[in-house]
Amino acid sequence: MPGLQKHDVQLDPKYDDYDFPVDAPIPQNGHPGWTTAEQDAQVYQLRAMLEQDGYTEQLDTLTMVYPLSPIGQGETPAE
Repeated sequence: MPGLQKHDVQLDPKYDDYDFPVDAPIPQNGHPGWTTAEQDAQVYQLRAMLEQDGYTEQLDTLTMVYPLSPIGQGETPAE
């Protein structure tokens, strides 16, 4: 996909304890390793809002990224 830049997923040790690769192997906007700085900020903000409301489970980065991805917003993945 034009314009997408691969980067390391910024993991938070408080939430993220994975024993598997976390970067999406295929470049797709909004997927781990292929997020924008704005999407990364949205993950942080969403997590903070959920914690403020008392949520304590499933606040890991991969779970937080999914709703921000195009597929999480109802788009069908490209074949």
